[in-house]
Amino acid sequence: IGEQGIGLIFKPGYQSRMGGYLLSGLTYGLGGGRDGRTLVDYRTVRGLAVGQEFEWKTSEGMEGMVHGYYAQDIGVDYYKNNYPTNRVPDEGRYRIVLRHAQDVGLGWRMRGEMNYLSDEFVLEDFYRSEYRRTPEPLNYLAFSRNFGGSSLSAWARWRMNDFYSTVSRLPEVRYDYYL
Repeated sequence: IGEQGIGLIFKPGYQSRMGGYLLSGLTYGLGGGRDGRTLVDYRTVRGLAVGQEFEWKTSEGMEGMVHGYYAQDIGVDYYKNNYPTNRVPDEGRYRIVLRHAQDVGLGWRMRGEMNYLSDEFVLEDFYRSEYRRTPEPLNYLAFSRNFGGSSLSAWARWRMNDFYSTVSRLPEVRYDYYL
């Protein structure tokens, strides 16, 4: 992250649900621990999609990324895609992700992640490997601190997307002592 330069990505392929596809992007190092990536993807069955991503990592311990992706999904069809008939997504589909972590002083570290999706099938359709790891993405904020043989953390989790069953949790405090 952070080296200056420009690169091109081209990934052609075929999937039965997407048809022939060309996933492409322009990556660019902005220097100073910052990178960007602009995505333009085309799938013969699903249509055109575009995205933008920025990543950062500083010497002060701050790191994160913001990612946006929009697909004008012409292939939304519950017969082909096995969507439940009462939950077929609209053609305008999107995903917005923000991840951030940084030191906040006195040995404390803050981490957070927010995921906002247009529908419950976006990850399964466009981010298969991520969907296999985490079918319901988390939205959380956490603070933690390590001591000699123990750690203290506080975190909260909430449901940002109504179609998921994630339980919102009020701030939870945890102390771990290591033997």
